[in-house]
Amino acid sequence: MAEAEFDSAAEADAFVLPEFILHGVTGDMRFTGGQLACASRLNVEKWLAEYGVTLSNPR
Repeated sequence: MAEAEFDSAAEADAFVLPEFILHGVTGDMRFTGGQLACASRLNVEKWLAEYGVTLSNPR
């Protein structure tokens, strides 16, 4: 997963995800720094599951 910021909509539209990135979350506000800093592990696990991603070291 990756989150990216751009200076313009045109720049964002031109961006191509590298092959090693499985999912882009740029438009998902839950994955902004402020949200992630306050989120519980359980919340992050639920959000990731919506993208078909599971953590490799579950608790």
